[in-house]
Amino acid sequence: MPENPSELAPNAYDQAPRDKQPGKVSRKFSFTASVLLVLSFCCYWLINTYTTQSLMREHADGMGNTLARQTANQMTELML
Repeated sequence: MPENPSELAPNAYDQAPRDKQPGKVSRKFSFTASVLLVLSFCCYWLINTYTTQSLMREHADGMGNTLARQTANQMTELML
């Protein structure tokens, strides 16, 4: 073992670039995960809204046809 610590062979940690901070990777990952989560919620909201509008339109059309048929039946009974 050499007496001077500067003569020791550097390990891999010492040779790593100093400009990359460990916090940057976690911030990028958190930001990316948050953006993906927001996008997935937006897609869910759009799909849910479209489906709900479609179902309500079908229900309203069915109710309109039923109301028209009942009105016609009542008017027919009234005339007879």
